[in-house]
Amino acid sequence: MECKKCGKSISEFELYCDDCKELLKQEKELDKLIIENKELNKLEITKEVETLQNFKDEQKETSSSLKEELKDLVNIEEIESSLKEKDNKKIVIIIVSIIILMILVASITLLVKFNKQETEEIIEPEKINYKEILNDYGKEITLIISNYLDINKDLPTWSTINDLIKFDRHEIICGVHSVYEDGSIYLDKCVIDNKNIEYSYGIKKEEKKEGKKIEVYKKVDDKYYSYTINNEGLLELVGEINCKTDSCEYINAYDKFVLIKENSQYYLYNYENGNIEFGPFNMIDEQSVLAYQNKLYGVLYDDNNKMNIYNVNTEKKLKDLSGELLLSMNDFNPEIMHRYGYVILKDNDKNNFINLKSGNISYTINGLINSFIEDNINNIVYITTINSLNSKITIYNSNGKTLFDGKEYKDIEIYNGKLIVSTDKNFYVYNSKLNLEISSEDYNILDLHNQFVFAIDNENLKILDLNDTEITTFDFKLDNKKYKFDANLSTDTELKFIINNEETNGFLECYYNILTKETKITEVAN
Repeated sequence: MECKKCGKSISEFELYCDDCKELLKQEKELDKLIIENKELNKLEITKEVETLQNFKDEQKETSSSLKEELKDLVNIEEIESSLKEKDNKKIVIIIVSIIILMILVASITLLVKFNKQETEEIIEPEKINYKEILNDYGKEITLIISNYLDINKDLPTWSTINDLIKFDRHEIICGVHSVYEDGSIYLDKCVIDNKNIEYSYGIKKEEKKEGKKIEVYKKVDDKYYSYTINNEGLLELVGEINCKTDSCEYINAYDKFVLIKENSQYYLYNYENGNIEFGPFNMIDEQSVLAYQNKLYGVLYDDNNKMNIYNVNTEKKLKDLSGELLLSMNDFNPEIMHRYGYVILKDNDKNNFINLKSGNISYTINGLINSFIEDNINNIVYITTINSLNSKITIYNSNGKTLFDGKEYKDIEIYNGKLIVSTDKNFYVYNSKLNLEISSEDYNILDLHNQFVFAIDNENLKILDLNDTEITTFDFKLDNKKYKFDANLSTDTELKFIINNEETNGFLECYYNILTKETKITEVAN
């Protein structure tokens, strides 16, 4: 058998020769020594030192002792002498090189740690907290303002603040410095000790721009004005409005509200507290208000190019009710609105009757609204629409229900709780429950006035009462085709009417005294 390491002849039951066995034993001891050295090196590297000089000395001592220990444990000359072959010497040289390399690595590691600790021990300069400095500065200014307000009842100027503040710790200049009415401040774009900082102090607020002031005065007769007069005691100041800008114009006032125009838009103010009630909004014209005897119910305003209503009593807009304004304000009946609480908005040919309290459509009437006829005794209102082709009217009750099956009439009148309607040939009298009481004979009906009816019977001009009884007949013949009748001059005691002759342009002035029964006719030529 041959040795597996050097090739010498050995006995049958051996793997290595005696020399190789000894060499292998020394290699194992060397490996063990290397492992122990690693642990020792690790321990020495992580060991804490109290001072930097001790750390340097200990590093040198560790390196020296490590070398000596390795030298004692590994006798290189002894190893070389024990090896008889050239190959064995090479192995020893390699092992020794590895040990030396490990020593160098350990030394470098210790040196790096030393340099790192030396760097960390350099003391950096203390960082300056500019935000805290600005906060202290702002608090001192706020205190100065508070004390100044208590004494002077007014805000100090910034120049005064600079004179009063004693902040000597740092030099601070702020490019933005706002002092508000409540005593708070806002500081920004500040420089502390010649260094621009990115911090600010306080909360930036929108400064109020002072606008025009409008005083509202109330006269003895409950009319409102925005100016004073010299007569002492005639006017009473009831409130004032602080507008946003100087472009502020007084329009009118109603009970506690005042209408203001500012920069082409309108505002409704409550002059008792000076607050805006509604606005800004657009109006078709300055008369588009819902008012009765200086009491304001609301305003008509432009809602996306359609008319809508803001109700001052409910403080709400009437939603989903926009339409075109049915009546011009000249034809608007504010007393009906006051008594019955509705206004009318038109949607195409529909007249929507809006309940001001609920904001809902109470009912809808088609056609052109002609008039509101009130029965003050029975608290009933009748509404009429007019046919533009024949000038005939259709009558509705206050709930929007069509009366008399939609039949068209020539005229309508209310007298003593009775409803009187007329056609071209007849007149009819109904009670408050719309039960028919009188149906007249056939005539050519001219006009109705209170309890009287003007009619032509066989070319004779007659006055009838509501019982279809003749009151008087005028002594002349009247051709209805040539004459135009007008009874608008009649009063409660005297019936006065004019009959125009359309051929000669002459006319008759007719009178009937209700108390004396006297009649008189005056013919006036052209």
